[in-house]
Amino acid sequence: MITMWLLVEAEQGMFPDERTVVVRTADGGMVSLFVPDFKVRDRTGQSLIEVNVLDSTEQHSIVQLPAASIEGSSVARVDRSSLRTTA
Repeated sequence: MITMWLLVEAEQGMFPDERTVVVRTADGGMVSLFVPDFKVRDRTGQSLIEVNVLDSTEQHSIVQLPAASIEGSSVARVDRSSLRTTA
C-alpha cells in the first residue's frame, strides 16, 4: 500500500477543528466526508488529504479515504492525475 496526497475541495466544517471535504471520483461523481482539520493540507489554492492507494491502473486509482464518506464508503476510485506524492 502506498500513501499519497489527493487533491480535494475543502471548506470549514461545522466545528472549528473540522473540515468538510469533497472528493471528485473517476466517473465524475463526488463523495463528501468530514475530517479533522489537521488532516487537510492547504497550499497555493489547493487542498489535499492523505490517502492510501489500494490499487492503480494507468488512469485510475482506488484509494482509502481517511474517514467514511457521508455516502457510506471509505473507498473511492479517483483519477491518478489528482494524486500527489507530497503535500
